[in-house]
Amino acid sequence: MSIVRTAVVLVGALLLSLPVLAADALRTGDIALVITGFKNGKGMARIQVMDSEQAYTNESKALCLIRSRIINGKVQLTLKGLPYGRYAVAVFHDENGNGVLDKKLMGLPKEAYGTSNNARGRFGPPDYHRISFDLNAPEVVQEIAVR
Repeated sequence: MSIVRTAVVLVGALLLSLPVLAADALRTGDIALVITGFKNGKGMARIQVMDSEQAYTNESKALCLIRSRIINGKVQLTLKGLPYGRYAVAVFHDENGNGVLDKKLMGLPKEAYGTSNNARGRFGPPDYHRISFDLNAPEVVQEIAVR
């Protein structure tokens, strides 16, 4: 009898918590991006917004790809109504407009770039966990410096 009573209490507690869990899953917020450090206004800023580690290594899986004009050395934009979760942003200054982060002979980038959390890698790009951040409030601001 006590096992049945315990099961009924657990099922009841679960049913009562479902609306709270569902409401939390529907919460949305905005990501405000402030990207600075552009040396000139040539070309465009190319911004990749990711909601998974797979999107970091495969641009076709990105949540969105944005091309933006650079005004007075910076780009400001807000992504609105995103579900709460984990995100990351990578940006580069596509000065020549070819859509690719150009590299030198040794593989080092020719064009300025940056990532969320201003993370940098030592011998290549930083790991996804270093550039990812939580959207868990009505607005989260990411200030990114390209260099």
